[in-house]
Amino acid sequence: MATGIPKKKHKPVSRIQLVYEGKKATHEIITGAIKPFKSVYSFSSKNRLYFGDNIDVLRLLLSDPEVCGKVDLIYIDPPFATQSKFVSRKLSKAYEDLLTGADYVEFLRERLVLLHKLLSDTGSIYVHLDENMVFEIKIIMDEIFGRSNYRNIIIRKKCNPKNYTRKSYGNIADFILFYTKSSKYTWNKPTTPLSEESKKEYRYIEEGTGRRYMKVPLHAPGIRNGETGKPWRGILPPPGKHWQYPPSKLDEMDARGEIYWSKNGNPRRKVYLDEHPGVGVQDIWLEFPDAHNQNIKITGYPTEKNPDLLKRIIAASSNPGDLVLDCFVGSGTTISVAAEMQRNWIGIDNSIEAIKTILDRFTNGLKPMGDYVANKLKRKRMKPQRSLFESLEVNISHNRTDIQSNPNPVLNFSIFIPVDASPQIESVINEWKHSIGIKTSMKEGIYSLSDNLTTYKDAIEYLRKNDAVLANIIDEAGPCKLMKSKLTFELIVDAIISQQLSKKASDSIIDKFKKYFQNTPITPEEFLKKSASEIKKLGISSRKYEYIYDLATKINNGSLNLDRITDMDNHDIRTILKKIKGVGDWTVDMILLFGLGREDVFPFNDLALRQIISTVYDISKNDVNNIIEFAKRWKPYRGIASWYLYKYRNKLA
Repeated sequence: MATGIPKKKHKPVSRIQLVYEGKKATHEIITGAIKPFKSVYSFSSKNRLYFGDNIDVLRLLLSDPEVCGKVDLIYIDPPFATQSKFVSRKLSKAYEDLLTGADYVEFLRERLVLLHKLLSDTGSIYVHLDENMVFEIKIIMDEIFGRSNYRNIIIRKKCNPKNYTRKSYGNIADFILFYTKSSKYTWNKPTTPLSEESKKEYRYIEEGTGRRYMKVPLHAPGIRNGETGKPWRGILPPPGKHWQYPPSKLDEMDARGEIYWSKNGNPRRKVYLDEHPGVGVQDIWLEFPDAHNQNIKITGYPTEKNPDLLKRIIAASSNPGDLVLDCFVGSGTTISVAAEMQRNWIGIDNSIEAIKTILDRFTNGLKPMGDYVANKLKRKRMKPQRSLFESLEVNISHNRTDIQSNPNPVLNFSIFIPVDASPQIESVINEWKHSIGIKTSMKEGIYSLSDNLTTYKDAIEYLRKNDAVLANIIDEAGPCKLMKSKLTFELIVDAIISQQLSKKASDSIIDKFKKYFQNTPITPEEFLKKSASEIKKLGISSRKYEYIYDLATKINNGSLNLDRITDMDNHDIRTILKKIKGVGDWTVDMILLFGLGREDVFPFNDLALRQIISTVYDISKNDVNNIIEFAKRWKPYRGIASWYLYKYRNKLA
């Protein structure tokens, strides 16, 4: 490959413009009419979901000082000018892609002009297109962002090879145009590990250290008149080249043993394998195809992109806390990944199906692609109860269709719709709010989450303020996932099974227990129908079987009413539950904290909690009184503090 020598001075590059009928002046686009929007779901966060024409929303955001010039990353996957109509895998209308030619170019140009104004000086924009319009839009982006701010045209392999019958090469790629607002932009260089083949190039072993290295030249193309062009150790750089470093730096490297001298006195730099940062990602991406088999989890929305593609882009061109915007948000992949990666986000779409898809994704997660196959199977599935200690897990093994099927539901955002929006979109949003337990306050437009979906914002702020050590643990663990729910037979059983067992052992038995009941809600009636021998085969001891049997009997004969207990205070619940055979303070503490989500319960009877407190705060695990006194700093949120300490313990385990 030939390497050119860069010139210091360049002739001015003539500007290229795309001329077509109907091309508006920039000021006309920016000063267009602003359409009013209203909030229909409100949350105290920077995250926003807008339903409406994105040009109306973008103009609205231009007048918002929190957004205009503050957007750090934009990714858009606009229509591709395919002249097609798209439906979801449930055959619901998603969107139409009917614009072509100059109409399409101007449609997208108007939005790019507004996006440029919203982008921060250190911001980046990625525009995902196919071959239909990528070249025209590149010229438009050169006009808007400046040719000097063009960074890449990324080629993405979108699918597996096709067996074409037409006379052309197989079309398996689409393209992503990458531009920045300026030359000073956020860039976290993405890398991939060295391949085994590349590692073979590090074939030399350094004596004394055993480190593997390769030899590379110390010079670079181009003549320099400064220090790097002067002789070093009496040696001039090769003709037309210069030293990569000044002689003083080369002396330091040589003193550290980082330069290899050949027998004929030719210096070369040692590059060590163990210092290699990885190979920088190139502009051809083969690893992010669209969903292509029945097991891949998706939303079912058409043209949905691979989440890992967005993870690479968001990681490279933004940092935690930055603001990410997608004004063709579709299935919500961009904003979902942004939320996962601790970025703030704004999503915009004018498709009711898109909004429905996003809300479902945020609450219920993704489903295997095979689940969407044209209603071939319609089967009614029971909803298993959640496990007692589920909130401490990263992933949840069983599949549920209610709000808790997503271990990390996204609920901390606001929804805005046009003031004159159709009743249909309001109906969609109201149905979603009802499904997750949203309560409307007396003040119109302000909503709060029902108890089982609390974010513990006040508790976390209080704990961070009063305990610097715990603040670090909170920051590392992220939002508290402690759930509040009604007391059930199954939750108490989980606590009984977990008595005096390691987490690994109890998890294994609980998993077998649930599978035995085919992952459906386990009721006292169903339990009492099973033989003791079958239950004990699952790893449940004879004594614990007696405890569970006593519990099931009391519930079944009406002497224990769990629905009534749920709303009692901690003291009364403890008094009642301890009447069950085998249930003591430890079991009640676990139920109060992990089952009912009581914010100020402190399970000091649990040795595991005392051990992690001992590790973190250097207090003896056996000094119970001192631990109880120490925990007073967390009141009235000792339960939340305990949850974070358990979470931290699981990470260290």
